[in-house]
Amino acid sequence: MKIKLSFTMGIILLSIGIILLLFSFILAYNSFTNYTLAIPSNYSDLSSAIINSSYELIILAAKIAFLGIMVLDFRNIYKVWSRCF
Repeated sequence: MKIKLSFTMGIILLSIGIILLLFSFILAYNSFTNYTLAIPSNYSDLSSAIINSSYELIILAAKIAFLGIMVLDFRNIYKVWSRCF
């Protein structure tokens, strides 16, 4: 009885953990694909071109961060899954 209860609780907690990891993966993927900043479209002088380039670099850095979250989540899901089976 005690073994069945602890096994059941372990499966429940494992399922909750995997669901939370998948949820954070989905949120990171959604942010990775849809994240943009409001970029000004005025390219009349050098300063606006530099500002536009900095906006593009900020967008790239944010997308790389979201991609890193997705990779870490995938690795954690794989580790948990491989320990179970």
